[in-house]
Amino acid sequence: MHRIGFVIFPGVQMMSLAALSAFELANLALPGAYDVSLLSESGGPVKTSVGPAIETTPFDDTPYDTVIFAGDLKGSAGPDGVTQFVQHSARTARRVLRSAPAPSSWRRPAFSTAAR
Repeated sequence: MHRIGFVIFPGVQMMSLAALSAFELANLALPGAYDVSLLSESGGPVKTSVGPAIETTPFDDTPYDTVIFAGDLKGSAGPDGVTQFVQHSARTARRVLRSAPAPSSWRRPAFSTAAR
């Protein structure tokens, strides 16, 4: 089983969550292949750009194979806790991705996603 952490923050663009469908379909073909968690800085409901909220789990030290960071319409980095979790994930996850263009503050060697 591969653990996938999908990180969102208030104002997340719904389209940046589309990648969740790939894991849903993969789990239909290979039940249990992916364990997907929706994560946020504080956990609980996170309001999207169009209004509905998505229930999330707070950041913790769970090891993830892949961490995907969703984006908002402004291309912002999100709250400070999200940037800190990007840094943490760059050290601990096999892959770190962004489902929208990454903010310039994330385009530094410290956030390299080289295979481990």
